This record gives sequence, structure tokens and C-alpha cells, in this order.
Amino acid sequence: MLISLNPKNLLTSSERLWKKSGIWIDMGDTAALTAEERKAVWADVKFRLEYAKQKVAFKTFEAYFMKGKEPNLDPMKDDPIPLVYRLWLSHDQSLDAWVALTERFLAGPEAWTTQVSIEPTGDGRSWKELNKGHAWGWQIERSLADSYKILVQQAGARHYDGSEPYAGSDVLPPMGFMGGSEKRIYQFLNGQIPGSEHLLYKGKKLFDPAFNFGHIYYDDTCRWLDGTTPSNIYCLYNYVGPIWFRSMTADYMREIQQSEALQFYLNCFLVLLARYPEQGTDPERAAYCSELRQLLSAGPLLEPLKTLWDQAQSNRERVDLNAYMQDEPFYIGEF
Repeated sequence: MLISLNPKNLLTSSERLWKKSGIWIDMGDTAALTAEERKAVWADVKFRLEYAKQKVAFKTFEAYFMKGKEPNLDPMKDDPIPLVYRLWLSHDQSLDAWVALTERFLAGPEAWTTQVSIEPTGDGRSWKELNKGHAWGWQIERSLADSYKILVQQAGARHYDGSEPYAGSDVLPPMGFMGGSEKRIYQFLNGQIPGSEHLLYKGKKLFDPAFNFGHIYYDDTCRWLDGTTPSNIYCLYNYVGPIWFRSMTADYMREIQQSEALQFYLNCFLVLLARYPEQGTDPERAAYCSELRQLLSAGPLLEPLKTLWDQAQSNRERVDLNAYMQDEPFYIGEF
């Protein structure tokens, strides 16, 4: 039987709870799960991976999740469990465990599980022979690149809303690709969680996304903030407000001036930010809006963003998100 998250019963977005036979299981401490509970959770994890059409070695993933068995790495093959999946499916979800796991990942083959000799063997098959001394960084880089793609394309997908089948499928999607782990994984790999700041590769953060904030982003985010229609409450984009603010460059201002669609949806977004209540609403959405209001108010802002923000703060008109497309009216922000 399919096991999926029920967002109506979640206490907060940070409490990743899984359900089996009416019992909610706290995923904050997967090491404490019974064998039966772990098997039930694995069924849900497998469903999520299959739903997302992730081409993974399921037996390897299952052994890692069920028994904590790390895969044997080979100098001529990609990491079968990219770092983001190792964090998500780790037996121990504590910060210390995540740090230790990531430090091993960054340390190279001496710290990895491998059946291949590190030192030269004379047959050209050792790590050092195949990777020209110590040049095995491509395995780390590929794992990080795969993790980046997974986070942006899957953790950032809005259609994991637990409501409507997507793109012709007749299967209901799960709520969030990772069911609530998205925020913590993002903040950990981005060095935002105290204790994770030192985890760098070649002096850079392990996940430091750059997004294209087009009109679709604003439309989707307005629908999430409005909260009256199904939405992926764990979408990665729900946590990148400061990245959006830093993207408000002179080049982006020119894009705004040249696009009517961008102007319209950005204006809807800014009005919603300005009027979102600080209390009595969803705390994640309220925190998102509060943080961006502070950044926008502190400035400095370039034009036309400055004028748009000033206007948004005094706007008392109803906001029809569908007006630009001339569809049936969809009024947002009527809290």
C-alpha cells in the first residue's frame, strides 16, 4: 500500500513525519525506527524516487537506507548515491552525523568505502594510477553536480503538491519530493546551519544555486503565499528569498522594463509580500514575507524595483493573478 505524507496532519514543515497504519513516525531520528517502520518508510522513499523517474540503483539505495551500508566506490564510475541522497536517507539525521558523512565525502578515497587499492598496484587499476596521483576530484564534482540537479529540478518542483496528478499521470504526487527534508538539506549544503559553514569544495559552498526568476516564479510563489489552492509546501523555492533579493541587479532591472509579463507578476508578488499578515497565518509563509520585507525596506533598490515596492506597500486594490492572461479571475492576498 502506498504510504505518503498527509500535510494536514503535519505539525510544522520541519517535523518530517511519516505514517504507517495510523502511526506517525518522526523522521528526525531514523536510527530509532523499528525494522517494520523502516521498511514502511523505504516503501514511501522508493515511491518518491520512482514517481520522479530517478534512475537510481534501488538495491544500493535500499541497503544504504535499511542497513546504513555505504556503496563501494570505483575510480571509473560515478557515485551511485549522490551526496544529497546520502543526507536525506542517512540512518542518523543529526547534524553531527551529517557533518561527518560530508567530511568523509570531501576527504577522497582514503575515507571512502572502496574495494580498489588507493596506492599504485602496477596494473594501472588503483585510485592513484587511474586518477593521476590525487586527481580524483571529478567524482566529488559529479556527485555535487548530480545533487544540484536533484535539488533544483526535483526538490524545487511545484507539482509535488499531494493533490493533482501531473502531466498526464493518474498517480497522485507526494507532498514534496523529499517530504519535508528539503529546507534542512538546502540550508546544510549552503552553510546556513551553524556547524556546516566549513563544508566547502574548492573554496565554494556545496550548493549555491543561481535561479532565473521569471514571471512563472512569481506566479507560482503568489499561489503558494495565497494558500487557497494546493501547493508544494516544501518546495525549495520557498526558502530562497535572500537569493531572490540578491538577484535584483541592473541587468535584471532592464529585463523588468522590457517585459510586461514580468512587470505584472512581479507587482502581484510585491503586493502580496507587503500585505501578508505577520500573525494568524502559516508561519513559513509569514517568515518568508517578513524576511523579504526587511530586505526590501533596508534597500538600496534600483529602479524600477524601488517604485514598484513603494507602490505595493500602499496598494489596497484587489489583486487578480489571472488578469494578464485574461483567464477567470483569481484574487489573491485576501487574508
